[in-house]
Amino acid sequence: MVSPRIRELLWRSGGAGLLGLTVWQLADAVTDTLVFRQCRKQGLRLAKENAELCELLGAPLSAGPWYNASLAFSHDGFLANCMFRVDGANCSSDVTVRAIRKPGKMGNFLYCTVGAAEWKVLTCDATLALGGVARRLNLVDLISQPLGATPRMPMSHPHAVGKIKSVEQKS
Repeated sequence: MVSPRIRELLWRSGGAGLLGLTVWQLADAVTDTLVFRQCRKQGLRLAKENAELCELLGAPLSAGPWYNASLAFSHDGFLANCMFRVDGANCSSDVTVRAIRKPGKMGNFLYCTVGAAEWKVLTCDATLALGGVARRLNLVDLISQPLGATPRMPMSHPHAVGKIKSVEQKS
């Protein structure tokens, strides 16, 4: 038989544990919401600036509902992968944004609430299904990415051909 004092201690510690778990889940949800909103805002801005996407989807462009979106973190939370729908007058598209934050020991919750909360877009692509054929549009200018390393360029990029020729000529 458990004494009343131990029972009360167990009851209070269970309540404290439940409260702690609730606060942790709330902080995680707030972090996800803040990062998602920032990635979606930047991705929607890039989508609206892309004339070809605006022509294919039909203006005006708007973000689809949040429940058709996803957010995932990798590399200890420093890299965010966000996918959301963009609706136009004619059809819709999935936009995928990969963004990175500044390095530091601060967790994402503190980074988004009291820190810099700056997420730099690395890649942003729109995927359309036109007539049963998937088409992918790059929404980020590959040349203007000052991350220190040369960005990978798809073979269809106009500057990729020059890079390949210069490498072959050195051999």
